[in-house]
Amino acid sequence: PMEPVPAHSFPADAAPVAVPAHVNAPATAAPPPAESVKLAIIIQDVSPEVPDEKVDVFSAYLGGELDQPHVEIIDRAIVANAVSSLAREGANRGTGDPKNTEVDRLLSDQATALSLGRTLGADGLVVATITSLVEDVRDFNDPQIGIAMKNVITTLGATWKVIDGTTGGSLASGNVEAINQVRQTPNLKRSPASPDHLLRDASKQIAPAVMAAMRVPDRRPLPPAAAEVGVRIWIEMQDLSVPEVIKIDGQWTIAANRYHLIPLKCNVMVDGILAGSAPGVVPMLPGFHKISIDRPGFETVSRPFAAKEGSELMVPMQLHKEGLERWREQTRFFEGLKAGAVLRDNEQKLVEALAEFMKNSSVTIDTSQLQNLSLWQRLLY
Repeated sequence: PMEPVPAHSFPADAAPVAVPAHVNAPATAAPPPAESVKLAIIIQDVSPEVPDEKVDVFSAYLGGELDQPHVEIIDRAIVANAVSSLAREGANRGTGDPKNTEVDRLLSDQATALSLGRTLGADGLVVATITSLVEDVRDFNDPQIGIAMKNVITTLGATWKVIDGTTGGSLASGNVEAINQVRQTPNLKRSPASPDHLLRDASKQIAPAVMAAMRVPDRRPLPPAAAEVGVRIWIEMQDLSVPEVIKIDGQWTIAANRYHLIPLKCNVMVDGILAGSAPGVVPMLPGFHKISIDRPGFETVSRPFAAKEGSELMVPMQLHKEGLERWREQTRFFEGLKAGAVLRDNEQKLVEALAEFMKNSSVTIDTSQLQNLSLWQRLLY
């Protein structure tokens, strides 16, 4: 159906132009959901015509429209970002040093929208996406009747969806269009609507649609937060080991077994958020995650992982080139020692120096499965 645009949208001499009826129909206020919910707003901008800085504008408009009784809006800009991100001038401007907001940028680079919402304590996410900004110019010029005019129709397209804060499943979604028309004549010049005005109009359409979707009786409700499970993460240094050294007939002797090296104090990022350290047990929600493990001197390891109760994960980590060269320099004396060789005094001192180097580097070995008393156990534990 089509209906005329309201007269107040144009100058007095403007001829009405037909637009879809639903675009300018007043939004019906939806009653709030029966139970209070916490919602985090995530804005995407996939339209090349809309500057990326308008993401904050859209977030502010949408947050203002959604902030109603029984709904708590969690704004990342307030909860997680540095205060300096709120203003370029004035009391909030900060130092201007990009290093001081490095954590904010890392959060954007690494954290998934779902993990960020969980970290902020949201029951669900409202994800709004700016999809397009189109300007349609229509010229009309008829000298015979003395009419020359130009109609400029600007349309901003956006989509929205409500995401379950625990599972990431979509609970409701929709599309909106914000339209502005201006008429220009030789004697009247008017500027087309700015993206800000259209984003405000889009937020006025999205907010009641979100509220209405959340109060539908057969809508799947936001479930209670799932209990976290403990995932045990083991770490090994890739392709590096040391030989077992045991006492035989009162002398420290090279044995056939080898110990894998274990780097300690490795940071574990789950979906871009620091969740714990490894080796050890790291809590996370059941389901799919992107896990990254990093530690100074090592290559960062990232991999997908499905967490469930009792899960274990073994992760090999590779030293950087410089660290690998230092390690080989420290262990070169082992190259000439074969199983059964008895350590001379100077070689035993080299083992002791290597053990001290390992302790200073927060590297250890796993000797839990070995029965014989090892020199490494004596030096490292």
